[in-house]
Amino acid sequence: MLLVCALAALGVLLKPQTELLRLSGVAGFVAVILATRWALRYGAEPAIKFLSLGLWSLNSLFIYMYAGIHSANVTIYPFLVALAGWALGIRWLLGMTAATVGFLMGLGLAEFSGMYQPTPRAGPILVALVPTGVLIAGAYLVYTIFINFANGRDRLIATGRQLEERNAELLENNAALTESRTLIEHVANHDALTNLPNRRLLTNQLQQVLASGAGRRGGALLFIDLDDFKTLNDTLGHDIGDRLLKEVAARLGSCVSERDIVARFGGDEFVVMLTKLGENGIESAAQAEAIGRSILARLNQPYQLSYHDHYSTPSIGIVLFGNSGDTIESIDELFKQGDLAMYQAKAAGRNTLRFFEPNMQALVMARAELEAGLREAVTKEQFCLYYQAQVDGEGRLTGAEALIRWQHPERGVVSPAEFIPLAEETGVILPLGHWVLQTACRQLAKWAAKPDMAHLTIAVNISARQFRLPNFVEEALAILDHHGANPQRLKMELTESVMVEDVEDIVAKMTALKARGVGFSLDDFGTGYSSLSYLKRLPLHQLKIDQSFVRDILSDPNDAAIAKMVVVLAASLGLAVIAEGVETEAQRDFLARQGCHACQGYLFSRPLPLEEFEALRLPR
Repeated sequence: MLLVCALAALGVLLKPQTELLRLSGVAGFVAVILATRWALRYGAEPAIKFLSLGLWSLNSLFIYMYAGIHSANVTIYPFLVALAGWALGIRWLLGMTAATVGFLMGLGLAEFSGMYQPTPRAGPILVALVPTGVLIAGAYLVYTIFINFANGRDRLIATGRQLEERNAELLENNAALTESRTLIEHVANHDALTNLPNRRLLTNQLQQVLASGAGRRGGALLFIDLDDFKTLNDTLGHDIGDRLLKEVAARLGSCVSERDIVARFGGDEFVVMLTKLGENGIESAAQAEAIGRSILARLNQPYQLSYHDHYSTPSIGIVLFGNSGDTIESIDELFKQGDLAMYQAKAAGRNTLRFFEPNMQALVMARAELEAGLREAVTKEQFCLYYQAQVDGEGRLTGAEALIRWQHPERGVVSPAEFIPLAEETGVILPLGHWVLQTACRQLAKWAAKPDMAHLTIAVNISARQFRLPNFVEEALAILDHHGANPQRLKMELTESVMVEDVEDIVAKMTALKARGVGFSLDDFGTGYSSLSYLKRLPLHQLKIDQSFVRDILSDPNDAAIAKMVVVLAASLGLAVIAEGVETEAQRDFLARQGCHACQGYLFSRPLPLEEFEALRLPR
């Protein structure tokens, strides 16, 4: 027996870090049988639930020591288990004192982790996980777990079969954990609404492309922003907006190849990453432009939303990377350049595309400065109204159009042509429009007290975005009541763009305001996309011939024909008509012969500050 024990000990000592109890030959088999028989002598007590049995290492024996509220994880190397199991019995490990564990640790035969601070209050309590079997002919390892209380009683609390069941449970839990991790990873890298890759994932993919050198064959980023998407959300609701975004995502995916990536960066902004476009910059640019124009055409097709066709247009900015030879400072820099190009596409009239060019940076800096100044101007009330005279066929003053001006502290008076488009785009038009309406109604109330001014009307431009506000009617009537202005002296000028969305709502609002006496003039008629079927439904008072037709009315037969048509159409609908941009007597006379007698333009007066307008010498 001593010879067998020695052989067993020698076999394990030679490979102390091998698999658990890898004992050789007969010695290992005898040691396993003796240890197992000894373990099964103790009764099982399933009520003791102590350890998570599926997490043990297969190359060492874990021993847990508890002393009061402190604990330590102690690892006893396999060859000690072999010696103990054969020569002294497994029981030698149980009841091991802290001093003995420390001794083994000092010899390098054991190690611990965790908190190890034994106290004298409780005797040594040792829990041992003892592997007592090997995998033979398809059998499973038999693990025997003992717990030794301070009173010296040993109990068997689990066997190999229980561990096998526990292992199956752990495998199932692990599969669920893996699935959860996969789901979490997907959510972290994809847009919740469209399921497209998000900014994070596209950034990672772009980093890989640039690092791998795949981008040297030429690539491009297409930054796509939907024009007037906020208006759609405000008028038809976010549910309809979400439906549009999903449809746009599907259409974008149909325009690119499988190796390309379509991502949503948030809101109505999408980014397409194209790779392997060409061997040189010219070829890459041509390929990117072709795909960009394909996207433009696809996104211009109607969308079936809210029981009728909706038309949405994109603005696309393109930035190239890969074969220009330029060093890319950062991915953020590429993103900024793509954004700049996209904003240039919007500035060019929308529904188009633009490539990034270095001089765009200066333009965007100027735009950002203008926007910041515009917002500051609203809070500091740096605006004023100018008034341009409107006259009848006899040249008598009948009213004025209120035109906003920005009195910049450094630049002087800034033209509305410079800041109104930016105000529309950024939403500043809403507080700006509110201020204009307030100021015009206040002035009407003041003129009502002056006999020579009381009959004058003020025409106020109302943006489509402002008119679509849900509470616009209530707001306008409240302003009129607050200032005591006569609603019959207020004329709201609307452009054709107001009819693009939800005509029923527009008609209802106009009808409610008209019932209180407010008049409506359709501005810039003929320059947009008005429908005659819509036109006959709107409770209008007046059509306005745009100055672009008046300018060449004497030399361009087309402009003359359009002006005539507007006059005839207005008469057939029972509407008044006024022409803007009248600068010469010949223009005035031509319009009068066609039946248009109301005019506005430099022939009568340029836009004037309030004091100068009130002093204007025109028949009243």
